[in-house]
Amino acid sequence: MRNVFNTLRDFVIAHWAILTLVGFVLVLHWDLLTWAVPATGDHMIHMYKGWLMSEHMLPSGRLTGWSNMAFAGYPAGVYYPILGDLLIAVTRRITFGLFTWERTYALFFMVLVVAIPVSVYFVTRRLTGPFGALVAGTLITGDVGGWPQGGHVSTVYWAVWPFILGLVLAMTTVVVCEKVIIRPIGKHPIAFIGFVMLLACTVLAHPMASFFLGLSVPTLVIVVAISERKKAHPVRVIGRAAFAALAAFVLSSFWTVPWITTGSEWTLGWPAVGFGGMWMSLPRLLKKLATNELFYDFYWVAWILGVVGFVPALLTRKRWPVYAALLLVTIFLFVGFANTLGDGVMARKVQIERMAAFMKFVWFVLAGFAVDRAAFGTGWLVDRLPARWREGKWATVRRVARPALMLVVLVAIVAAGWTDNYKKSAGIGRLGGDLWDDIMQAEKWLEKQERGPLDRVLYQPGKLCVSGNLVSPKCNEVYHRHIFASAPVHTNLPKLKFGYEATAIFRNVPLAHRWPYDTQLIQHLYTNPRALENLHVRWIFSIVKWPQRDDLELVKEIGQVMIYSVETGKKPPVRLEGPGTISVEHFSDERVVVRVSGSDSSSRIRYPIAYFYPWRAYHEGDEIEVARCGVLPNAREILITVEARDGVTELLYVRPWWETTANRVSLFAWVACLVLMGGIVVRNRRRGSR
Repeated sequence: MRNVFNTLRDFVIAHWAILTLVGFVLVLHWDLLTWAVPATGDHMIHMYKGWLMSEHMLPSGRLTGWSNMAFAGYPAGVYYPILGDLLIAVTRRITFGLFTWERTYALFFMVLVVAIPVSVYFVTRRLTGPFGALVAGTLITGDVGGWPQGGHVSTVYWAVWPFILGLVLAMTTVVVCEKVIIRPIGKHPIAFIGFVMLLACTVLAHPMASFFLGLSVPTLVIVVAISERKKAHPVRVIGRAAFAALAAFVLSSFWTVPWITTGSEWTLGWPAVGFGGMWMSLPRLLKKLATNELFYDFYWVAWILGVVGFVPALLTRKRWPVYAALLLVTIFLFVGFANTLGDGVMARKVQIERMAAFMKFVWFVLAGFAVDRAAFGTGWLVDRLPARWREGKWATVRRVARPALMLVVLVAIVAAGWTDNYKKSAGIGRLGGDLWDDIMQAEKWLEKQERGPLDRVLYQPGKLCVSGNLVSPKCNEVYHRHIFASAPVHTNLPKLKFGYEATAIFRNVPLAHRWPYDTQLIQHLYTNPRALENLHVRWIFSIVKWPQRDDLELVKEIGQVMIYSVETGKKPPVRLEGPGTISVEHFSDERVVVRVSGSDSSSRIRYPIAYFYPWRAYHEGDEIEVARCGVLPNAREILITVEARDGVTELLYVRPWWETTANRVSLFAWVACLVLMGGIVVRNRRRGSR
């Protein structure tokens, strides 16, 4: 028992700083430990996507591809990387499905909010001691940056955490990179392969992760190549890094190739806003940085510590402090360069305002370095006292001066940011309440109903915005418009919930039109039966009363939730417009087969499937043209339509050759890496046993 106690004591003494940081984060987010499920912002979208990956995509042998489980179908994993979805699916697997999906997601998110400050801690430890790293992790925990600038408001409330996940992995990759690129690959192959796989996973976290890597890793490679030039030739160091980057691209090519070749309008299509669109030159950007207007969500303690840490870091001869200072300058110059392009290609693709999160990450690292240098300076001053002052009670002062200063700084940071920062960062919207209970009961009722070939469910979670303004108080949205995205998790039915994400992913819908177009769609659905028929809506869940129509029947009221049955949704999910008859022989995510008879030249097949470039149509084996139609004749064209001809018509999701090639190459590369690592481990064990 004594040995166990001593081991535990030694562990706490050795790792007190990281344990303190993790404990502080868990105290802030204690409600996650009590299974409070985050529900604000995009949380429900991410939970739904994790469910889709775990229960729908992976069982069908796919990581990416078309899914009919949202809107009128969408290209899952094509424009938005899949790592976050995979991690949620992994959480489901390692917990053996013992928890509900809401609690599975809460568990995953708890790990994520701990990982963010921990990553800052480990990067800062390369520069300084444990206390400085603790300060850096504490500062980022209190960063309340909004949607575009990272921070806990962005991560916790708005739930746009995938790009923070990419940033965390990018900086973790930087820490791993240092040792890998200075050692011969042949002597340390497992470390190199692991580094390559980590690079690939970082790319698969978020599109911005590529830019984080593209700035942080090359900067480190240059610093290491110069500082280690006597031990490792700079050309070899740079060559290993370049080879690792190429190999990582091959591993992630199943996502990167479609993303690059299709334009990426959705994921990186945001106009340059925030500090990316307001200041168009480096001098103005520098002024904003110097006056703390660039990071307007910083509290001054954090800003001052970052400034104080930058100068000694740049002047020291140690590798990591110099690297951190140079990386901050590199990010700043990159942002300034991108700004000069205005709303052009670079500014649109970089989501330039999100570089603030990257800059702040490095800023917090330098702030931790500043605190450590100040504590070191205190010890240095005490050591310079006269010898007689360093005897007796002064010896005690000398021992406690540095830890006392550390404690004062930490208390000051937390106290200064408690009201406006840490309390806000701890705020998590919870699932629950009468309305949520009504939703759960309604979904249980729906699960018991007879299933059709494609039972789409339209979720209308608030007042209809018929005035044309989605953010009007008259809309009276409950929770958040994404909350109904969880519905397929319970019902296993495709959802049809309108929000900007439902239409903006399609290249034929201009980005600037997404909000007005959403409003138009809602108006059409509300007022015109043909809209519901084209989208093949079977059920409507709503907390507002829909007008009396021949195609609608109010079949159930559960608390605040009204359930409508849509008559046209009972038909097969493909319809024929014009003379003739149609029968659906097969309907799945990426293949639809129908048989037509009695058609003429005016007949058209209407599919409740949104158009996307891989879709191809074939009649009796010959390719025919795929056209588009609107939900209504006067609405923007989204849905697929083809000419109706007697016989069998097949609609196939046919990926271009470069995408299928990338998929195969990527699969082969992952298998090769895993087999190679396994072979090396087996070989090393055999050698060790001799």
